[in-house]
Formats: sequence, C-alpha cells, structure tokens
Amino acid sequence: MSEDVSIAVRPSGEDMTVFEQLQRTVPIRVERDELLTLQVAQPLPELCVKHGRDADQWRSIGINFRPGLLGQEQVSVASFARAALWVTITFGYAMGRVLNVSATLEGRWPICRRCRWAALVFRWIGHIFAAVGPLALFVMFAGLQSGASGELFEKLRLVVAPGWFPFSLMVAGAAYLRSATYVRCRPIEDDAPTTVVIRAHPAFADAVADLYTDTSGATTSSEEA
Repeated sequence: MSEDVSIAVRPSGEDMTVFEQLQRTVPIRVERDELLTLQVAQPLPELCVKHGRDADQWRSIGINFRPGLLGQEQVSVASFARAALWVTITFGYAMGRVLNVSATLEGRWPICRRCRWAALVFRWIGHIFAAVGPLALFVMFAGLQSGASGELFEKLRLVVAPGWFPFSLMVAGAAYLRSATYVRCRPIEDDAPTTVVIRAHPAFADAVADLYTDTSGATTSSEEA
C-alpha cells in the first residue's frame, strides 16, 4: 500500500536547452515560456520510494507532466494509452495537444535492485514488441525473393498493419515508459507549486517525516543559539 508524501520543490534555476526540451516533448511545438520546470528542494532518505528497501543507487530522473482534467498530470502508462488512443481516433490531428509536455520535475531519486530489474524486464518487453514489424518485413522480403505463396504474404501484411502499427508500437511505447517510471506523482494543481505529492511506500513516507523533523529541530536549535 502506498501513501501520499509531499516533497518540497522549487523552480529550476537553470534554463533548459532546446535539445533538453525536445527530449521532454514531441518535436512539434516547443515554447520555453509554457514549460514549468521544477527541482526537488529537500533531502530524501536512502530508501527506495516504491518498495521502501535500502536504496543501492541514486538516479537522476526527469518526471514529465501533461495537461489533464485534474491539472498537470504525470505522464504514465495510463495517460500514454489514453493519448495514443485519442491520437489514433483523430488520425494524428490531436497529437500536438495530447502529447505536449507542460511541466517537468527534476531530481535524484533513490531506487533499489528490484526497481532496476523491473525496469530491465519492461525495457526488453518494449524491444520485443518494437522488433515485430521489422522482423515481419524482413520475412516478407525474403518470401518475395523465394516465391512464397500469396497467403503467407497476406498474413505477414496483417502482422505489420494493424498488428505492429499501431498496436504493437503502442505496447512497446507503454513498456518503455513503464521501465522509466520509478516515482508516481499526484497531479500538480498550482501554477507555482512549492510541493509535489508523490505516491510512496509507508517506510519511505515515515523516513521523510523523520528527516523533516530532524531538519526542523536542527534549524530551531541553531536559531536559538
């Protein structure tokens, strides 16, 4: 079971390069003034956010958000599926609107071995589904060269479309996204947020509370002295 944990954030002090922005949004329309860039502004415990285990690695992660019904919603497998379905229904007309990243949260997050193994598994799932189309095209080309029957060619054509495009590519995209998701965030409702609420393991939530208490106590003692 996960708990809501408020993490202090601040606006990023460094401007993003055009290349960094293109990594965080589709290369359709990049408007620097519309992108909200935040950074984690508090120390984090050395526990995995998701599993509450001792972290064996700290990883710099950029969490992307898109406009949603509840505010700036984190880009997730569910939001990716909704966006991909909507883009498919509108034949790509809505791509610029539903895929445009409007906010990003940068920070170094603690992860455990279990997180890294899960990321590896989902990454390979993405590789497999992404490779279905090129493999089918190769078999089709080889079959044409060897004079294969038209029935085999027709089956392989269905594998390529609509099997590989768009459905297999959607699954691959969702798997790649899941492999890079180590932290889950609640929607950002404020235009200038000072905190972002994440979903975390109870052990991580308790450690954050203890860390905040220790930091507040040390600050109070230094002020009294």
